[in-house]
Amino acid sequence: MSKIYSNLSLFFFILLGMLLYFLSSPKIIPNRFHSDSNTIRRFIASSGMVFSGDSSYQSTASFYRLIGFQADSPHVVEASMAFVSFTIFLFFVFFIIKINMNNFFSIVLLIFEIFVFGAYFSFVSKDLIPFTLLTVSYLFYKKSKFYIFYLSAILVYAIFFRHYWFLALSILVFFLVINKFREIKVRLFITISFFIQIVSSVGYFILTHEFISKIKEGANADRIGSIFAKTIINNWIPTTNLLTDIVNNAYCLINLIIPLDGLASVNEIVYYVWLYTVLATIFVAKFKFKIDILEGNLKYIIFFFFSFLLIQSFFEPDIGSAFRHQLVVSIPIPLLMTQKIESSLKDIKENEKISLSSKII
Repeated sequence: MSKIYSNLSLFFFILLGMLLYFLSSPKIIPNRFHSDSNTIRRFIASSGMVFSGDSSYQSTASFYRLIGFQADSPHVVEASMAFVSFTIFLFFVFFIIKINMNNFFSIVLLIFEIFVFGAYFSFVSKDLIPFTLLTVSYLFYKKSKFYIFYLSAILVYAIFFRHYWFLALSILVFFLVINKFREIKVRLFITISFFIQIVSSVGYFILTHEFISKIKEGANADRIGSIFAKTIINNWIPTTNLLTDIVNNAYCLINLIIPLDGLASVNEIVYYVWLYTVLATIFVAKFKFKIDILEGNLKYIIFFFFSFLLIQSFFEPDIGSAFRHQLVVSIPIPLLMTQKIESSLKDIKENEKISLSSKII
């Protein structure tokens, strides 16, 4: 009983601190972190009610207008929306997967997640919408039908806001089908990833007669000299044919994992720290503790994270954007991995006690 009260007290203490942080974020967080917010407010003021996966800003503005948010709404309104969204996530963490908050690593992870979430999402943003959709699905994580809610959340966002989520969803399904018949090990995963990249490049060229790696070049053309210039994701070589297109997409995928272009800003450092935290917890759980991370409902979240990372290699123009978008789909993973590792350690200790008892007897 005392543990329940302790968790409740910590839950509400974190909520209070989070609320104060979100409300005061304009005074703490640099303006560049909420440039999206300014753009969305302009769309709210000027555009009609249109939902189109081809225009994420317009669809996002339409959604916020639909729920009553105005171009001149004060920060307390957008901060409150972010607060409600992350409160749902905290409920999932505390009362559904029941993370051990006596674990120092879990506390540090949660504080870091709150900090970066507040920096990017306490302002009206495109990414708060998919985060909220996925977070609501996490409330059913312990249910056998979780996959219905999770895949539905992805599908809704793909239809109304960003069509490229269809590609990530397709890759997720592809991984699930392969995993059903064969265990996906590291070598096979790398092979599948580059196969998907090649097929995507060829398919895009056949359908559009254009090179998919040119999308980033077009997006970055207006960013030269802007606040995003330091974190731009560049192609390695000029895209002149299908082969150079495939090479550039592979280079961008590797660059999203290893900083081949160097570290030119704090944004990039934070991105790679987060990415390596996600990957490290996955690898430790999988290879050190021999945990089957591709069983049960966890596999949907893990596979979608890697599917999304693959899609990012095609479309992400800069590391800052990559971090915001990736955070949406990866934020529960380190906490889920930590819980799995703790559970495994507990089982090891129990087995040791049983073994010791049997020897004594």
